[in-house]
Order: sequence, then C-alpha cells, then structure tokens
Amino acid sequence: MRIRRAIIAVACTASLAGLAGVAAEAPAQATENDCVAYLEKTGYTIDQGKRAGCREAAGKDGDVEACFATLVKSRVKDVHAKDACRLARG
Repeated sequence: MRIRRAIIAVACTASLAGLAGVAAEAPAQATENDCVAYLEKTGYTIDQGKRAGCREAAGKDGDVEACFATLVKSRVKDVHAKDACRLARG
C-alpha cells in the first residue's frame, strides 16, 4: 500500500508540474489574442500577416517595433497597429 501511495503521489506531482508549465505560457498567448481581438473589433479581417505581427510583440520579450512594422505592412493603420502591439506586449 505504501508503494502504491508513493507512486500516486509522484504521478500527481508530475501532473501539477506539467500544468504549471502550461500556465506560465498562457499570458503570452492571451496578449497575442488580445491584439488579434482588438484588430477584429476595429474592423480588420485577420490574416496570417496580422497574426504574425501580434505574435512578434507577445510576451515580455516581444518586439513591439517588429509588430508595428508587420501590421502596417499588412495594411493596418498606424494608430491601430500601435494600440494592437501594446496589447500584445501586455
């Protein structure tokens, strides 16, 4: 019985550790989605270029300037690109 409890405890701990890794990545994804949602709400059709721009700025290490350039190249107005990239940055 003790061995069985130990195995279950190890399995539960490993599962929780895996979930912690997923939770740590969630904020970057959420901010990328915020950027895309903002662009959609502002009237833009979302394509690969716009998603790529939002992805470039996502997270705390994101590149806002690259995001801005990519969105403007994808025909997003400067003011909207600026706001969207800020949202992606979080």
